[in-house]
Amino acid sequence: MTHHEDDTTIARVMETLIENGMASMGEAFGILYNAAMEIERAQFLGAGRYERSDNRIGQANGFKDKPLHTRVG
Repeated sequence: MTHHEDDTTIARVMETLIENGMASMGEAFGILYNAAMEIERAQFLGAGRYERSDNRIGQANGFKDKPLHTRVG
């Protein structure tokens, strides 16, 4: 994940919280959680999404949306 993508993720979280208040905390958490998983995946593989690298140690076929249930939604 690049610095620009980090800024976009933070902006999405802030927009969600500003527009909908605390009721959207679950959605905001989901955005951050997905970003964290994508960062972890890139670190594990040695390359980001669609990135070609000599350091890459594996492949990823993508992912499916799955619900995550937390106390905040």
